Amino acid sequence: MPRFAAIAFSGLALEIARQRLSSEKAQEKDAPLAIVVARRGGAVQGERSLLGNTRLHEVSKEARTFGIRQGQTIASAKAKHGGLRVRVVEPSAVEAALVTVAEMGLAFGATTAFEAGGEAGDVVWVDVTGCAHLHARADDPAGERALSEALVRAVTAMGHACRVAIADGAKVAAAVARFASREVTVVPLFGNARAMGRLPLAALGLSSPALSWLSKVGAQKAADLQRLPRSALATRLGKEAPRVMALLEGDDRAPLSPHVPPDKPLERAVLEYGITHHEALFFVIKGLCDRLGARLLGRVKKASKLLLRLEVDHAVSGAPEREPTLPLTLASPLCKADELFAVVRAKVESPDGAARIAIEREENGTMDVPILAVSLEVTEEVSVTASTTQLFVREARAERVLPRLVAELSAELGAHAVGVLSVVDTWITAERSKLVPYEALARSPGGMGQGGKEDLSSLVSAGEEMTRLLPVPKAVSRGALVHPRLVSRSEQIEWWKAGTGAHDELVAFWEERAGGKAAGHGMAWVSVDRRTGAASLRGWVD
Repeated sequence: MPRFAAIAFSGLALEIARQRLSSEKAQEKDAPLAIVVARRGGAVQGERSLLGNTRLHEVSKEARTFGIRQGQTIASAKAKHGGLRVRVVEPSAVEAALVTVAEMGLAFGATTAFEAGGEAGDVVWVDVTGCAHLHARADDPAGERALSEALVRAVTAMGHACRVAIADGAKVAAAVARFASREVTVVPLFGNARAMGRLPLAALGLSSPALSWLSKVGAQKAADLQRLPRSALATRLGKEAPRVMALLEGDDRAPLSPHVPPDKPLERAVLEYGITHHEALFFVIKGLCDRLGARLLGRVKKASKLLLRLEVDHAVSGAPEREPTLPLTLASPLCKADELFAVVRAKVESPDGAARIAIEREENGTMDVPILAVSLEVTEEVSVTASTTQLFVREARAERVLPRLVAELSAELGAHAVGVLSVVDTWITAERSKLVPYEALARSPGGMGQGGKEDLSSLVSAGEEMTRLLPVPKAVSRGALVHPRLVSRSEQIEWWKAGTGAHDELVAFWEERAGGKAAGHGMAWVSVDRRTGAASLRGWVD
């Protein structure tokens, strides 16, 4: 039996308007607020086009305390409270929020879909057929309640309030989630008809004339319609009869229109007031990373390149209309929200990042240019490769911590300064290793970033080699060497390098005496010039 999870939102446009209020205007977040959703092609497209007879679509709980209700005109609402703030939210902003949740839902089911402002309001569907058992627990063997609770936690972490319901059909699940009094509702198998009977008539999506006639005959819930004769009900409902009667019987076979994720996920935050404080900018970026991380987990992808774009107030800055952008190349691909935020913050705070976005940070943490919008885009992503988990072998902590640490250090210090020591095929012992940038090593076939191991057997000698190299060779006396033995001999090897001649590499016990006492000793690696006989201490053999 197909099973669908519906995530229903109440007040999504109101949440979007709240998020646009910056942290610097925190005192206005608790002010009474009402929302008008701008319909495509409608007369209202912004705050300037609002009229007194414009009706409110959503009202905050602070506004409801003054008697302001959904559907009232702005004039009547202002008469009850003159300090009411009315904001316009465009449909594209609502759809963008639903797209983010739909991509997050891919982590719970193979197919997702969404609808903005339809019969069920703002809703996201997830086809969870055959997926619930992955969330099974002792008190929930089927796993559907645990799956619903996990969906609620994921959506709440993205900053939205929701209700989740699971049923045999998508429309039934959406209706139950919209009108349920509980946060999580699981409709049993073949229980659609009984679940629909508990809902009000508004859950059926009836027209106003039909609702008016049903209220006159005393019908209040869908169960009242289930008891009416089907012939009489079909005559009154007209064209709506087949759809409504199918829902009353629990027959919901409507297929989902699958959501196809865009090639490059993008999250954008528009601010009503330009932010001028550095910590306020990071607060906005943190929300973008939270939503972007949820989308990457649903896509089973990791971000390898990001693009941070700031939209500034050019009227204040006086600069040409060029939006500051900051590209980020991650040394190690990441997908978790906290890891993405740590890397982006380190890059913005670095001197190179501050110079690229051309924003000066004052001593008190403020910025000289107000920021009106912030966007974060994944410009390049890689697939997440599955790895086998051992039941009896503890997971190496470095495999979880190292990618984030390397990416953060590379963003702050530069990719050229962070790398891994690699063995070089050369006869000169002092040049046997070099620093390879971690980014290049991670992207190479079989590199460390892909879990592979480089074959170094052909480059590792069977003889002794120094383990510690002195930064500057130190001249020593041949008499201070005890029992020297020859390790290697080079004759004009790599002749194109200056200073390379014929040398003997020796290992000997070295002891230096000063004032009749031993000043230093150890097993030394000594290079002897065969032409002059001069000896120099190059390093130590532990």
